[in-house]
Amino acid sequence: MKMEKLKLTGIGSKDNVPYFGTYRSYFKIKKDKNLIGLLAYLLLKCDFDDNPYLNDYQIENKQIEKFVDCEDNYTNTNFDIDIIFGDKEIILVVRTKTEKHKQFVNSIIDKYCEVSKR
Repeated sequence: MKMEKLKLTGIGSKDNVPYFGTYRSYFKIKKDKNLIGLLAYLLLKCDFDDNPYLNDYQIENKQIEKFVDCEDNYTNTNFDIDIIFGDKEIILVVRTKTEKHKQFVNSIIDKYCEVSKR
């Protein structure tokens, strides 16, 4: 997937989370025309079969600004992902059961996002 890097405005993580798994990371990303592409790619790589960002990419990509104060959740055996849409950015919360899965998600974010210089 080739695209301009998205602006990462915040990041954090916590280990030993009692809900779902033992690792939780969050990423705050500025809304951008390429955001739907990142979400589709992330969900695809995390083995989510039901991926609306991939299925409706052309429609939803043009309407990303309209997603405000709403949330999506995706859960499978290895990942529990929340996507929270704000006015100007999204918060992506990823819970995993293993360090390997946490590092996998971080590598995707590192590849397609860069730290914003506000």
